[in-house]
Amino acid sequence: MFNIIFNAAWVGALAGLFGGMVRFGWTKTLPPRNQLATQNGPITTFLQQLGLTKKESQKSLTVAFDQNVPVVALSVYYVYSMLMAIFFVLAANFDGRLTYGLGTMFGFVLWVVIDIVFLPAMKTIPFFWHRSVYELTVEMAGYLIFGWAVYLVALGLPVSGVYL
Repeated sequence: MFNIIFNAAWVGALAGLFGGMVRFGWTKTLPPRNQLATQNGPITTFLQQLGLTKKESQKSLTVAFDQNVPVVALSVYYVYSMLMAIFFVLAANFDGRLTYGLGTMFGFVLWVVIDIVFLPAMKTIPFFWHRSVYELTVEMAGYLIFGWAVYLVALGLPVSGVYL
């Protein structure tokens, strides 16, 4: 039992890191929100709702002399990705049905729970009927790709316990 949890944790962390990068790249290729909304995105808004100041939630690191990297928001983003992937790998060890759709069903359910229910309920983002079809489609596709990427990493590392 300890081996399953230990392996799920490190494989899930790797899978979440990779899946987070894939999803981040997807949202940079097709940004779901306009520039004004992106400046204070859902992560920084959520952090402010949790009590961080605007300055703390938007703390950034300057690299390459003029590029600002939002370290707090990115840290939260990747920790969230890794936690979701650890959950996926661990749960898939106990119920293989979670891998249906090669991880995309997991991504879809995650999108519904987080983007359609949780964040609007917390008033972090508007409810889906107040958002454009484009934004919803890009976000949903990003979560589907995230779930698939997590599945591929878990599948590629047989020690994860996730199989076809």
